[in-house]
Amino acid sequence: GTVLGNSANLGFTGGGDCGSTCSGTFTAGAGAAISFSGGVFAQSGPINGSGTVNFNGATMNFGTGTETISAATVNFIAGTVGGAAPGILNFATLLNWSGGTMCSSLSGISCIAGSNATTNANAGINFPASSSAGLSFRTLNNNGTATWSGTNGFMNLINGALVNNAQGSVWNYTNESTLSFGGGAAVAFNNAGTFEKTGGTATNTISAPFQNTGTVMGNSGTISFSGGGNCGSSCGGTYTAGTGGTISFANNIFAQSGPINGSGTVNFSGATMDFGTGTQTISTATVNFTAGTIGGAAPGILNFTNPLNWTGGTMCSSLTGISCVAGANATTNANGGINFPASSSVALSFRTLNNNGTATWSGTNGLLNFINGAVINNLAGSVWNYAND
Repeated sequence: GTVLGNSANLGFTGGGDCGSTCSGTFTAGAGAAISFSGGVFAQSGPINGSGTVNFNGATMNFGTGTETISAATVNFIAGTVGGAAPGILNFATLLNWSGGTMCSSLSGISCIAGSNATTNANAGINFPASSSAGLSFRTLNNNGTATWSGTNGFMNLINGALVNNAQGSVWNYTNESTLSFGGGAAVAFNNAGTFEKTGGTATNTISAPFQNTGTVMGNSGTISFSGGGNCGSSCGGTYTAGTGGTISFANNIFAQSGPINGSGTVNFSGATMDFGTGTQTISTATVNFTAGTIGGAAPGILNFTNPLNWTGGTMCSSLTGISCVAGANATTNANGGINFPASSSVALSFRTLNNNGTATWSGTNGLLNFINGAVINNLAGSVWNYAND
């Protein structure tokens, strides 16, 4: 039948499954709310209306079919939203997600292993202050603008969860919320749209694997990537650090063929960067190589347009995992010169480095270690200068 919530709040706490699943309609009228606050509800009928629906503690099992939630305001505050594969859950209006877990197969109130079902956030997602969101055994497609705001929160991806930020969509941080891998089968955030930070002066840590075929824009503070990403082979997406913004590659392995640019800063601060066998240009205004490995097999060419600040880490060519392995020398062109600041400790292995500007060693003494056929060419018109010992 039909439930009409036309005044105040109509709260359901006892569950309901109609013997298997309930096909009735829940309609929230203007100015009113329907809340699912406890129990297990097996629901296949529509949830709609010009009012508000709250998922604030119940376990919602939307089954294996296609379910559409089109209430004007949808709040997911606590509890579980699920439904086994090949189920599809469509949110037609903006989803306000502040707490709770989305998963697929359910046993009672518990998420259990199974194939990923799908959630389509067709009008985007609002993650308000202190949001704590979990995604497990499920695929979430963002087909609008997803915005994190207010006090920092987090999203935890576990058990094979996938987030797809579709082409033309936006995933925006205005604070320092985090995106993490919480265990189980491999997870991923697949960015074909725009992934950006536009507010906050501190750091967003993205420790889930990040596959970028779209655009990352670091326009404020720091976005730190530590989960790696290879897009199946190499990622052709762009990383752009805006003025005052920083993008850091802090850990794990990134296979990157797309440009890294912008008027801000990029930090290679612990990750293994595999730039492959093509030509890669890094043109960010400030480039800091402090730790980790920069590589890419021959005949790969890596061009630094602006001065490279090199304080630590190793440049090599062929890579196996995080390790440099024997192979022909690939090439690095330091077209804006190199700055080796105080106590720099750097290594060059199986690679040719061409200095096409001024390379300067300054501050406390450091060292450059050549190994495994490494070559440095200080080209005509270039300078290699020691201002220390």
